[in-house]
Amino acid sequence: MQTLSPPPFRDGAAVIPLHSLQPTSCSTGNCSSGLALMPDDDAPCGGSMALMLTRRCNMQCGHCSVESGPHVKGEPTREELLQRIHDAAQNGIMGILVTGGEAMLRPALVLELLRECKKLGIPTAMTSNGSWGRDARKAERTLTELREAGLGSLTISFDRYHAEFQGPQAVENIARAAQKANFTMRVSVTREQDDEDMAALVAPFDAFPNVQLRFYDVQPVGRARKLEGTLRAETGGFCNACGTPAMTDDGRITACNGPAYFSPAYSPLVVGDTREESMQTLLARHNSDPILETIRTFGPEYLKRELQSLPGFEDFGRASYAGMCDLCLHVNSNEKAVEALHTHLSQPRLVALRMAAKRVIEGERCMTWNLDAVNGLAAYRVFLRAALDPVHTWENDAKAILGRADFDWHHQEMHLAQCGLAGPLQKAFSTVQMKRWAPAFFQTRLRDQARIDTLRSLVQREAMRRLSDVLGEVGGRGVLLKGSGMAAFEMETPPHQISRASCDVDIHIAPKYAAKVRARLLQLGWKSEVAEGAIEQNDGEHHHQLGGLRFEGVLVEIHQTLLPSYCGLPERDIIAKARPLQDPSMANLSILSPEGMLLHSVMHGTKHLFSHYLKTAWDMEWVARRFPDLDWDLLAKWANSSGMRRGFWVPITLLTQEFGLSIPAEFVKRALSDRHERRLEDFARKYLLRSTRFDFDNNPWIRRMVQLWFCDSMLHRARTLGGFLFGRSSREFRQRRGLEKSELRFLSPKKLRQIWASWRKLAQ
Repeated sequence: MQTLSPPPFRDGAAVIPLHSLQPTSCSTGNCSSGLALMPDDDAPCGGSMALMLTRRCNMQCGHCSVESGPHVKGEPTREELLQRIHDAAQNGIMGILVTGGEAMLRPALVLELLRECKKLGIPTAMTSNGSWGRDARKAERTLTELREAGLGSLTISFDRYHAEFQGPQAVENIARAAQKANFTMRVSVTREQDDEDMAALVAPFDAFPNVQLRFYDVQPVGRARKLEGTLRAETGGFCNACGTPAMTDDGRITACNGPAYFSPAYSPLVVGDTREESMQTLLARHNSDPILETIRTFGPEYLKRELQSLPGFEDFGRASYAGMCDLCLHVNSNEKAVEALHTHLSQPRLVALRMAAKRVIEGERCMTWNLDAVNGLAAYRVFLRAALDPVHTWENDAKAILGRADFDWHHQEMHLAQCGLAGPLQKAFSTVQMKRWAPAFFQTRLRDQARIDTLRSLVQREAMRRLSDVLGEVGGRGVLLKGSGMAAFEMETPPHQISRASCDVDIHIAPKYAAKVRARLLQLGWKSEVAEGAIEQNDGEHHHQLGGLRFEGVLVEIHQTLLPSYCGLPERDIIAKARPLQDPSMANLSILSPEGMLLHSVMHGTKHLFSHYLKTAWDMEWVARRFPDLDWDLLAKWANSSGMRRGFWVPITLLTQEFGLSIPAEFVKRALSDRHERRLEDFARKYLLRSTRFDFDNNPWIRRMVQLWFCDSMLHRARTLGGFLFGRSSREFRQRRGLEKSELRFLSPKKLRQIWASWRKLAQ
C-alpha cells in the first residue's frame, strides 16, 4: 500500500514531517458561532471571513466560547453589517460565514445579508442552534427562504450543552426539510474525553443521509473555562480556525471565530478595530502577522517551543494544557512573550519555512485536507490500509486524518458497517491511538456490527447449503457473487482469512432454473420480499433479478443475469469459467473465476456510481492478493468486449491510483486514454469519490444520466435509455423507486429543465 504522507520539510538539519502539519479545528465547535467550512463546490478554499451578527442567543450553553446568552445587549446595525459585507468584497473576501450568538434571532436581516452577498457573487454559509426548526412547517419554510436568498451551506450545533435547552426534534425537522430539498447540511457536535451520552446524541441522524456530523473538542475558553469535565487535551497540529478572520459584533477583527473574542488588545489574536483602521489594513495584518502565520502552519505547540528557545523564556509554559486553545491563549496573553516572538519569528529563515509550509497546506486544504475529502477518500485510504494490514504501523499516516477534531465519525461508522469491514478492522481499532481518536460510540457500534456479521455469516452459509440442495432437485447450478463468493472461497481455502462481510447472499441462476428454485424455496418456508408476481414476470423477458427472499432474516437475491443488460458483459464466457466449490454440502454451487470476480465487482460498483467504493477497492485488492496467477489478458479482453467498458477502466485506474492497490501498472496502462476517458476520471474524482453523495443517491435521473455517460457509443446509449424507459430493467427500477410508469415516460417540462440544469452543472 502506498504511504499517505508526502515528503518532509527540512529546517536545517532537523526534519519536520509533513504529517506533523496536520490540521485541527481548534475550539470552533464551542458554540453556534463556530467555523463552518464554506461549500466545497461553490466557494474557494481560502479568503473567507466570519461575520458576527449578534452575540445575543436564546440559549446559554455551558461551553460557549463567546459567552452568548439572552442577557447580551448591543449589536451591529443593519447599515453597519451591509457596509462590512461591501468592505469585505472590495478587499478580496470570497466567502462569508454568518454567525452569532444566534444569527437567526435577526431572521429578516439574515435574509437581506444573504441576498446582498449573492448580488456581490460571494458564497455564504451559516451556523445556527436550529431553534427556528422546532415547528416542522416553519423549518421547511425558513430553509427554503434561506436557500433562495443564497445560503450555500448550513451547520446546526447540537450536543449535550444545546440539549439542555432543546431536544433533537428541531434539528431533525431541519434535516428532514433539507432532505426533501436535496440539500446537504452539517451538524456540529462538541465532545469531552468520555462523552457517554454521545451515542444517544448522534442516533437521531442515522436516518438522514444528507447530514454530515463533525466532532469538535470542547476547549476551555469563554464560558467553558468553568466546566468540570475531562477534556481531550489535544494540542498538536496547525489551526484551521486561525485561517479565517472573524468580524465581531463590536467591529473588531479577530484571528479566529470565537476563542479569540476575549483576548487583550495587545494579543495578536485581536488583529484590530475597524473603527480605528481600515479593513484592508486589518486583513493584511491577519494574513502576514508572524505569530498568526506560525499558528496556521505549525500550531501553538511549535510557537511555545520557539518561545522556550529564547533567553528568559526557557521555563515558559505549564506542564499540560486542556486543549489547543488553552495553549494558544496562554502564549498570546503574555505581552512580553508576544513581543519576543514577533522579533524571533521575523527571521528570514523562519519566514521561508512558514511560506513553504503554507503553500503545501493551502494546496492540501483544497484536496487532501478539504473537509469532504478528509471524510471521504482520505479516510477510506486509512481504513482500507488498517483493514488489510492491521499489524502494520498505519497510525502515523492516520493521525493527520483521524486525529482531526472535525472528523465525521458518525458517517464513517455507518459506511464501514455497510461495506462489511467492521470485522477486518477490529484488530486495528484496538490500538491506543484509535481509542484516543475515536468516540466510544464509534468503536462500540462497529464491535457490535462485527458480532452481527459473524452470526449472519453462519446463517448465510446455511442458506447456501439449502440453495445447493434445491438446485440439485431441479438439476441446475448456481454461481455465488460478490461478497458471498469471496466468503465461500475463504471458508474452504486455508489459511482462513477474515473477509469483508456481506449483507446478503447473491447468487446467479440460469433463467430456466431461477423461477423454479425460487418457487421451491417459498414452499420450504422462505419469505418473499415482494408481492408474488410483481417482478418475476416481465412481458416474457428474463429479468436481471427476481424478488428477494428471506431465510432466517438473511436476504437472498437470485440473479438471472450477472448485471443489467446495459452493462453488456460477456456473461456466457464469464459463467463458463466459474469454479465449483469443493465443499460436498455445496456441490451445486460455484464461484466466479478471479477474472470474473474482479470484473463483476468493479462493474457492479459503477452501476451504483461507486456509492460504496471502499468496498470495491477492498474487493479489487482482495482478488489481486489472493490470486497472483490471475489472467490479466483475459480480464482485459472481457472488459473491452462489454458495452460499458469505461465503467471498468475508469474505476480501475482511479481506485488503483488513489488507494495504491496491487493492480499491475502494466495492466492499468491498458485503460483508454482519450478525452472522454479523462473527463470521466475527473468527474469521478470530483463528484463520485466523496463522503456525501446525497445528490446522486436521491436523484435516479441523474444516476441514469451518469451511467449513460459511461457507455461508449451513441448507439449503446440509445439502447440503454430505451431499455431503461421501456425494456426489461424499467419495471424493476419503478418498483424499487416507487415510481409509476407515467413518471418515467412523461416528465413535465419543469422537471426536464431541472434535470438538465443539474446534469450540466455536474458535467461541466
